[in-house]
Amino acid sequence: QLHAAGLQLTVDVATWSTIWNYPAIAATSMDRAISMGTYTSSDDSFTSQLTKLTNAFGPARSGAGLMTVNASSNDPLPLEEVSWRIASIQAANVPEIDIWSSPVPDEWLPLLRDFKANKPVRLLA
Repeated sequence: QLHAAGLQLTVDVATWSTIWNYPAIAATSMDRAISMGTYTSSDDSFTSQLTKLTNAFGPARSGAGLMTVNASSNDPLPLEEVSWRIASIQAANVPEIDIWSSPVPDEWLPLLRDFKANKPVRLLA
């Protein structure tokens, strides 16, 4: 019914509970699965969650969630880490980034604009 009204359905998903059965959700007519599993503290976990997302839903039906803080320490996510994560999302051909929570740091905006414009996101050191 949403599609008939010109609307789309997105579903927030994660791997920490069996409620999110990726194959079953992927078999529906939902438009995009947004990963909360990518709210992680480590690069390895982020990469693993991004891979699980794109393997289950395909890049075009995936959206990656980013937190503005480290999921374990609640410290602000360093800009170098943000650039790496956004570049990883871009390299996986995932078309959407969803951010939890606001405010989004001003320093993120050039990286997000590049992502939106399909310009290569530069890695910051």
